[in-house]
Amino acid sequence: MIFDNGSGRLKFVGKTCFIKCFKANIWLAIGWLIGISVGADVLGPFNDTVTLAATPSERSEWFGPLFHRVEEGTATGWTLSPVISYRNQPDLDREEFDFGYPVFSYSRFGDEYRYQFLQLLAWSGGSDQTNQITKKFSLFPLIFTSRSTDPEHHYTAIGPFYGTIKHRLMRDRIEFKMFPIYSKTSKNDVITRNYFYPLVHLREGNQLQGWQVWPFYGEEEKEITVVTNRFGAAEQVPGHERQFALWPFWSRSVEGIGTTNEVRQQLILPFYNSVRSSARDSTSVLLPFGPTWTTQKEKGYFEFGFPWPLIGYARGEGKHMDRITPLFSRVSTPNARSDFYLWPLYKFNSVHSPPLDRKRTRIGLFLYSDLTQSNTETGQTFHRRDLWPLFSKREEMNGNERLQILALLEPLVPENRRVERVYAPAYSLWTSEKNAATQESCRSMLWNFYTVEQGPESKKVSLLFGLFRYERVGDRGNCRLFSIPLAWSQR
Repeated sequence: MIFDNGSGRLKFVGKTCFIKCFKANIWLAIGWLIGISVGADVLGPFNDTVTLAATPSERSEWFGPLFHRVEEGTATGWTLSPVISYRNQPDLDREEFDFGYPVFSYSRFGDEYRYQFLQLLAWSGGSDQTNQITKKFSLFPLIFTSRSTDPEHHYTAIGPFYGTIKHRLMRDRIEFKMFPIYSKTSKNDVITRNYFYPLVHLREGNQLQGWQVWPFYGEEEKEITVVTNRFGAAEQVPGHERQFALWPFWSRSVEGIGTTNEVRQQLILPFYNSVRSSARDSTSVLLPFGPTWTTQKEKGYFEFGFPWPLIGYARGEGKHMDRITPLFSRVSTPNARSDFYLWPLYKFNSVHSPPLDRKRTRIGLFLYSDLTQSNTETGQTFHRRDLWPLFSKREEMNGNERLQILALLEPLVPENRRVERVYAPAYSLWTSEKNAATQESCRSMLWNFYTVEQGPESKKVSLLFGLFRYERVGDRGNCRLFSIPLAWSQR
């Protein structure tokens, strides 16, 4: 189409070509309509249905990777990639919903549920084994509330003004008024009262007393006590002694009083640090990078490092190490091995602790990863390889396989099935799955532009988003174009 200076009007160039293209599109649309009228199960790139081999399950897709619905036995779900995802498992009475994962999520198992927004705003509820119902709400770090039929789990806290929090933040109970001016925490039998946290505190418990005015001076002492454990047996709790002055420059401690491995530590920063016990002796000077020598009496080796931890070596039955960071490191123990060369270019780790045998090789931290994890008793092996951002492949212990080409997030957060479910459909160019038990497999390229589903006695091939299809079952096969049968064949 050009502008004619003589007439001042637009006119078409290549009129014949335009008419031919227009007619071709008309016939394409007619073919589509005919296919729909005869009961087509696909609408080109707008809708298709594929069978996933590894699960196994059936997935219906609309508008390529944007929307899909999955049926797996009694479980169903749908995803609007990469924004929304929902899964429902009636047999387990479980459901999940994600919006912009991990921005917002909802999960429910039985009558227990939880909503969260950026892990800052959260509310949850449910009942425990005694049928006590509890509902919690939090706006971290300002508001914490819990309403429960059990008074032990009933509390309200409005930070930093006033409140009580129970069984959260690694404490059994927290009380505060105009925090950090005053707070009181409880954990097991130890009670700590803080004034202008963390500067001043008083601590008391079962045969325990302590106080501190940080960073000037603090001390704590606990005697040996005997308690009854959850099995009803008497159990000895070791004692300890701790002191510091002008923290962190001087401190001393004695841990495990009353046990066979009493540990004594003395620190004068930055000049000297020593640890003495029946199992291990260690001495360091000119901290933090000065020479450190350690004798592991129980594990049977001697280790020296200078400047620690960059350069070091160890010799003995329990450990053999040669390290010059970041050039190379070789560390081996009876059950594990850890090597690196030009860190973080190459890294290798292995653990052998029957029945677990685990090996992992990494290049560039997460750029390439090769993980093998085996069960030495059953002989089953899990194998996963990732090359960011090109591909991710895994072979499960049950023999199922999955390959995805173009994996932008999977190598960074491996084994995160929500990422695989919500984001992967939007950017994966090729996926293939294989079920070892049924010998069924499926492959998909460019959001089902080309798909193959294959089993022991059947094969389905789809091209152009399902506009052309070939299907074989047993000895009979057929071809379809726009869902119109073209030919039948028999082997």
